[in-house]
Order: sequence, then C-alpha cells, then structure tokens
Amino acid sequence: MPYCPGCGVEVESVVRSCPLCDQEIPIIEGINDGKGRADETFPAPANIYGKKLRRLKNQIFFSVTLVVACALFTLGFLHSFLHMQSMSIQYGVVGVVSAWFYALLILGYVPGINHTIMGFGIVSALLVTGIDAMDSQITWARGIGVPLIVLATAMALAVIRIYRRFRHKNQYVVIPIYLCTCVSIFCPAIELIIDLHLTGAVALSWSVIVFIPLMTLACLLLGLYLKLPERLRSKIKKKLHI
Repeated sequence: MPYCPGCGVEVESVVRSCPLCDQEIPIIEGINDGKGRADETFPAPANIYGKKLRRLKNQIFFSVTLVVACALFTLGFLHSFLHMQSMSIQYGVVGVVSAWFYALLILGYVPGINHTIMGFGIVSALLVTGIDAMDSQITWARGIGVPLIVLATAMALAVIRIYRRFRHKNQYVVIPIYLCTCVSIFCPAIELIIDLHLTGAVALSWSVIVFIPLMTLACLLLGLYLKLPERLRSKIKKKLHI
C-alpha cells in the first residue's frame, strides 16, 4: 500500500488524495496503478532469527524444567527418607510446580495473549487454593485471593480488547478514557472484596479517593474531545494521525 508524501500516513491503493492533509498521491507503477499488487513488488520480509529464538526458548525452558525436577526430587527426598513433615516442604512443592507453569506461559508456549492471561489467572487461582487447602489457619486465600485474581484477569482481558479495538482509531483519547474507567472500577471492587471477607460489611474509603479523580479525568477527556470545535479536532487528528 502507498504512503502519503505529505504526512506519511498509509492509504489505500485506490486513493488519489490523502484524507488527512489532502496531499495528492502520485501513481506508482505496480503499486497503486491498478495493474499490480504491492506484495508482488515488495515481498514480505522473512524472520531470519526465528529458528534461533525458538532454539533459545527451548533451551531456557529445558533448563527451568531441569531445575524444577531437581527441586522436586530434593523435596521428595527430604520428605520420604528424612521423614520431614514440615509445612515448608508442601509450600515448596506447590511453589515449584507453579513456577514451572509460569515459565511455560512467559516463554510463549501458550498461543495468544488472551490465552496467556487466562493461563496466568488459572495458575494463580490454583496456587492460592492449594495454599489454602494445605494450611487451615489461612482464611484469606479463597475468600480474597481467588476473587481478586478473577477480577484482575477479567480487567486485563478487557484492557487488551480495548487496545486492539482502538489502537488505530482515536487511541490517544479513547484508550486513556477506558483505562481510567477500568482502574476506577477495579479499586472499589478490591476494597469491596476485602471488606466483605474481613468484616462482612461495606465501608469504602481509599477506593473512593481513587474513583472520584479518575472518573472525573475520564469525563473531562471525553467531554473536551466531544465539545471541541470540528476544525480543532480535525487539526488534532491530522497531527496525531487518528
């Protein structure tokens, strides 16, 4: 696809004038003359480091797996042969296994950012649940930890979806508005979960201090953008290519 010689924005091959700066788009043979395709003139570049990166990633994951196996063997030896019944051994097993799954996710063996985020949420929830099941004195894990993990996972998925949807359309205005809104909702939800678990009653305090300025900022950004004169908004769009 051709680019505008005036502002540099990418335009469709059938466009003859830039929609942002009205600059005339010159006709280039084989690109936007209707007789050829851009991929015939400019082939897609090949990633020459793909095999090296995959090999390095596999080596790192193999090393992590070896360390995890050695740690599990050591913990099993302490438990079986030395008859150590310490709670720290159980914590160690759960922590080491969770670390292996985290490494699996960080190194990108799970395809897709959404699946990776959900994987982090599932592993974290299982880790917290395992700690709660091992120690009866811990009461916060399932009552506070799991709800917060589910909430954080949902918010992360929402942020990724918002970014993908608006990264090429008014991203400098819409994305900050949605981020402020998400954070302002996330903070009261955190305090609500903690209050209900500890006291059984709702007494919001610090989250309100966070909620009010962030929502005010989001409303101001949205209001200023919508109420700006069309001529000024057009200039902003041309400058920021939105």
